[in-house]
Amino acid sequence: MIFLLPVFLSACFSRYFLSEDEIKTYFDSHPPHPNQYLVCTPSGDCHVAETPSCDSAATRLLLIHGAPGAWYVYRNMLSDTTLLQSFRMLAPDRPGYHRSRKGRQTWSIIEQAHMLAHLLGNDTIHKTIVVGRSYGVPVAAALAALYPKQVKALLLISPASDPESEKYWWFSRIIPLPPFRWMLIKPLRTAADEKMRHRRDLLEILPLWKNIRCRTIVASGGKDWIVDRKNALFTDSALTHAPHETIFLPENGHLITQERPDLVREWLFKLDAVSTH
Repeated sequence: MIFLLPVFLSACFSRYFLSEDEIKTYFDSHPPHPNQYLVCTPSGDCHVAETPSCDSAATRLLLIHGAPGAWYVYRNMLSDTTLLQSFRMLAPDRPGYHRSRKGRQTWSIIEQAHMLAHLLGNDTIHKTIVVGRSYGVPVAAALAALYPKQVKALLLISPASDPESEKYWWFSRIIPLPPFRWMLIKPLRTAADEKMRHRRDLLEILPLWKNIRCRTIVASGGKDWIVDRKNALFTDSALTHAPHETIFLPENGHLITQERPDLVREWLFKLDAVSTH
């Protein structure tokens, strides 16, 4: 029966992944279609979806997904007419997910931050609000700590950031092993690999938190069964030099970007209105 576990997990998660036809169908009914392209970075190729914008001065939003995931998990934001009027949005596939080439088994949080910084380039005039959710939160935090001139503010949603609160299920250590991993669909293999090194990576970036000085909002839900509430409390305490607020939504779960788009919009406009440090 244990050999059926990868099949069961793949079936459960498959509904969260979209085919190219499904992505096209969504944006046909929720225009405009984002521009999609590959960026060659020193660390490898990174696939990005970017909303078209006629305002080159608009604030950029960099949307970092969790694990597993892909750029299109932010499709409701990328098609939000209110956000489209005020922001240029970039949604990359993190290494190993969807159309970003993996190149090797795992990428550290710091390596991913360097890759995403390459997407932002050297433009320090038009700074970026970085949005991270779940496993994307520590990547967003590392990016802000290592590249403060490029990052205007942070929105950290459902953070998976506390190394001492990393949640493991009974099958977490079985799934990455052969032959089980090869029975999983590709994004779950990447997520399983990431899971097994996540605590180590979180310990590695502990010294970076004190370097974050930009305005930050941390949000978590009371009905989040994926990430423990302790992660949000850790994030709040780790932001020792960043002006920030921590918001707890008792009736919401892990996917706050989908559940409360009204609040996400409110937070983004609030962060965009503050002066940069």
